[in-house]
Amino acid sequence: MVVCIIGSPSSENPRGPQKFVVQFSKWLSHRSIKGVVICGSLKKLATSINVNNISTPLFESEESALIKHLPSLVFSLSFSLLSFLKIIHLNKKHRLSIIHAQDANYCAMAAIVAARIIRVPVVLHIHGINMNVIRLLLKPKWLEKSIIARLYRAYYLLLQKELIKRSDCVICVSKDYTKILPIGEKILIPMGVDTASFQLTQNSADIREKLGVPKHAFTLGYVGALSAGKGLHLLLKLFHCILQEMPQEASTYLLIVGDGPEKMSLEGLAGELGIKQYLRLTGFRTDVLRLLSIIDTFVFLSESEGSPIAILEAMASGKAIIASDVPSIREIVRNGEEAILVDPHSMTDLKRAIMLLYNDPDLRVELGRKARTRAELYDIDRVYGQIVKLYEKLVAEKKDLNCLSSWHDKQT
Repeated sequence: MVVCIIGSPSSENPRGPQKFVVQFSKWLSHRSIKGVVICGSLKKLATSINVNNISTPLFESEESALIKHLPSLVFSLSFSLLSFLKIIHLNKKHRLSIIHAQDANYCAMAAIVAARIIRVPVVLHIHGINMNVIRLLLKPKWLEKSIIARLYRAYYLLLQKELIKRSDCVICVSKDYTKILPIGEKILIPMGVDTASFQLTQNSADIREKLGVPKHAFTLGYVGALSAGKGLHLLLKLFHCILQEMPQEASTYLLIVGDGPEKMSLEGLAGELGIKQYLRLTGFRTDVLRLLSIIDTFVFLSESEGSPIAILEAMASGKAIIASDVPSIREIVRNGEEAILVDPHSMTDLKRAIMLLYNDPDLRVELGRKARTRAELYDIDRVYGQIVKLYEKLVAEKKDLNCLSSWHDKQT
């Protein structure tokens, strides 16, 4: 079996779908499953990479250049066309068995058209509803609420609906999305985490020293994209309030790991609040495991999520977690068991949860222990094994269908 994986045409730092492509491709290569990955960025559209050679910095950080120099719609359509041509070319070399697209729009368009020509099954992977894609297509900002924006949103949703109908199967990362997508054959497979690597003991002394975080400081942390809807501005304001209420001898820090369009805004707000000396904005990092080792409480206040890898990584690291009380997160952790779930808009609830964990180290340990145990349900061997079984089923069904079609053609 030869798998062709198409990564979403993105120009931001690796997010959920992109991380999945890298991690899943490495997993396939370790099991001697042949495959190629088609990915895209502003500099290189539709680049193909053998799964044995894939690396983490697969997707480049060029969002500002993308917006200024190349309209996102043009970029997406170009990626779709070049991906289609790349698939046809790769099929001549490798005889592809299945195509796995990481969204339900332009990436899926290339996959479905190519799959019909080379007669292989196609799987669409719905990681979440990415409204940022729509926003990037419409500049300036006042257009977002215009008739043009509404028409485009209608077109975008219609495109997704039609592509989903023409796929052989749709993988949804949460139950919430199986309800949102009422059409097509759907299967629920959450995101996965390499629990073995995240449970290794880490020496946090060196990373604390490099970041300037005192040894006994109580450290709040966030890992993920710095984008709208992640609750990061609220987190900074909350942290400011907590610092004012903490006793003078208390040492409290906030670690934010990641990059994105909100980075400059967050730096500006930190300056206005006067909390820069206690804030560590690291930018994008590949050593998330080491950074998690110095976090006492992981805070994740996203308004909407699919199956957040960041929470799975925090769970596998045995961290106490405060997270948004939204459907997709409730599927992963239970309130009062593996995490404390709060209203992501309530400053009062958030402050109460943080102070509770600050004053009760034993509770932090207990939540982290239960989170680590539950993370085993999302181990990559278990999760990715389900995807490979799905591949095998769809390939067998398509083979039978092609044989039947060939027999019918001979008869007529």
